[in-house]
Amino acid sequence: MKVSEMIPKRKQWKNWSLPSKYAAVGLCISLIALIITIIFQVIFPPATKHQVKEVDEKVSSVSKQFSSFSKQLSSFSKQIETLKWEIIAQNLSENEVENQLDKEFRKVFLKEKKEALRLYNAGVVAYDHNHFKNALSYFSKALQVVEISAFHFSKFS
Repeated sequence: MKVSEMIPKRKQWKNWSLPSKYAAVGLCISLIALIITIIFQVIFPPATKHQVKEVDEKVSSVSKQFSSFSKQLSSFSKQIETLKWEIIAQNLSENEVENQLDKEFRKVFLKEKKEALRLYNAGVVAYDHNHFKNALSYFSKALQVVEISAFHFSKFS
């Protein structure tokens, strides 16, 4: 039996009852959905337990790095405040003090923070959508930015 013989002709279709027509349309829709599902399973296979564990470990590592980064930032803030008062004690104007501190702080912090957060958020989105390889890539890049920032902040310690 050929596939073309299975498809009803116009005259046969008109003679079918409404429930039979609905059943035929439903069958076509379900076949299309099944084909799409199979295609997506081939293109984007589900993650293995090992991949999920690896991403979870990376997320944990990134969280720890951001926590460490935050602590260093707090320490850096205190050091800046101390420097500010030392400079004020040297009879400089407060505006001059702010300008000097802002130059150093803004160079290192603002650019690095935005980039690290952007990469971390991109990793979270990829992780939420089960794109584990992309998530790992984003988290690794975020870690690199945080490590670079930590290195810069350690210079001021």
